[in-house]
Amino acid sequence: MIRLQQVSVSFGRGSAAVDVLKSVDLDLEAGRTLAVLGPSGAGKSTLLAIVAGLERASAGRVEIAGQDLGRLDEDGLARLRARHIGIVFQAFHLIPTLTARENVALPLELAGAVDADDRARAALEQVGLGPRLDHYPAALSGGEQQRVAFARAVVHRPSLLLADEPTGNLDRATARLISDALFGYRDETGAAVMVITHDEALARRADRVVRIEDGRLSEAAGLPAEVRP
Repeated sequence: MIRLQQVSVSFGRGSAAVDVLKSVDLDLEAGRTLAVLGPSGAGKSTLLAIVAGLERASAGRVEIAGQDLGRLDEDGLARLRARHIGIVFQAFHLIPTLTARENVALPLELAGAVDADDRARAALEQVGLGPRLDHYPAALSGGEQQRVAFARAVVHRPSLLLADEPTGNLDRATARLISDALFGYRDETGAAVMVITHDEALARRADRVVRIEDGRLSEAAGLPAEVRP
């Protein structure tokens, strides 16, 4: 589902250039879960953006769901995301003027789905938000907003689910609900899941743990220090 070969990302030019990712190789198969760890500024979010087609690699090959992202224009990348990729952000990114149901239905409506409302309702009910369908984000707790964001990320049944610190702003009980939802989606659909996290409990559930430091990727032997008790 994910194949990165010698991927590098640099921002700026000449002496001002900053190398964010350096010759990264990474493979993730369908049905598997990868936890990505590392200190702030190490390149974790850039890695996720590259996999999602939100940023372009400066060098190397990025292949998602069998497609070479380097050969796709912006419209092609948008179609790839709409078909194959769901993203859960730490900051939720809900539209404040839309209800929970409308937030979840929006990507389906943009894709022309005639059953967007019914599918959004079902996705929210699956994460326990049936009674909150018509509430606006400001009326929801942080945990409820993250569950709306999760429902929006999976409502189109993506084969690759990406999550950027999905439990970072949540209390322990709600973090467990989101973690269960991530792994439950993998088990239900056979999707690949890549999660950037500092959450020890979440990282321990992953099939594989890797670490980014100074733009380089390495296998983690167990849990690195930042997620150990």
